[in-house]
Amino acid sequence: MRAVAAVTASLAMGNNTRLRRAMAAARRARVPVPWMEEALLQSLLFAGYPRTIQAFDEWRRSSSGGARRASAAAGPSLVTRRRLGHALCRRIYGEDAFPRLLRYMSGLHPLLAEWAIEEGYGRVLSRPGLDVRRRELALLPILVAQGAWPQFLPHLKGAVRCGATPHEILELWRALRCWLPEGWRRKAMRMTKRILNTPGAW
Repeated sequence: MRAVAAVTASLAMGNNTRLRRAMAAARRARVPVPWMEEALLQSLLFAGYPRTIQAFDEWRRSSSGGARRASAAAGPSLVTRRRLGHALCRRIYGEDAFPRLLRYMSGLHPLLAEWAIEEGYGRVLSRPGLDVRRRELALLPILVAQGAWPQFLPHLKGAVRCGATPHEILELWRALRCWLPEGWRRKAMRMTKRILNTPGAW
């Protein structure tokens, strides 16, 4: 996952030179193709279409022609997406924070909450191919690379709720020494240590 995280961090920063280096390192680490492709697909939610398309283009050109691709099936129905989305978002944010999140986003614009649940959590993040713990570990560097600290904090807590260990998360920041701006990487490490050392914080 450290190799995948280097790719998603480089993708979010829009640094194509680093992205190519990170993908080469991921190939050497024998990252399973479904893991990488799911991590790239979910990056669309956090980094947008242009950078995600560029990343897929780099991945296709750097992968062998016989590489297995992530499932392109149509996906679940709207009703199922809503059910899956609510369940996953509640799991990541926690029972107490989940209703507050929906009220906050609906207050900004009703479609924000609706799209986040149905499309983000229900269609994309609930896909098979990458478990929720690994999904959270892959998206944390994207949020750090963008300085998206209000979103980083709940997903940091969500990673722990979904099974990531304190050692695993701290090792992630150490491994990304060459892939993230140093000030932001250190801030992510400080926030991680503070949360992990605060009883009941997550």
